Amino acid sequence: MCTNTCTFCSQQKPWRQSWRARDAESVIAELRMLRERFGVDTVEVADEYPTLDRDRWAYILKRLVKEDLNIELLVETRANDIVRDRGILDRYQPH
Repeated sequence: MCTNTCTFCSQQKPWRQSWRARDAESVIAELRMLRERFGVDTVEVADEYPTLDRDRWAYILKRLVKEDLNIELLVETRANDIVRDRGILDRYQPH
């Protein structure tokens, strides 16, 4: 759950500040299917805060690199998460 109370956030009221993560493996499987079946190379992630769970996010990025899907993810996140993830920022780039 996002514990931030940003005044500009449009998600707080309808989702009551809740957040449910999909299984990382199902995310990778879906991205692989989109790439292989439809040639998708850019995906906008509808999750307003996909980096909330650092371990899950790092795993997804690691698997994308390993799978060599060459998919660019468009995501929204917080600046402090980017600073937090400075050690894995190379995974943020498509390979």
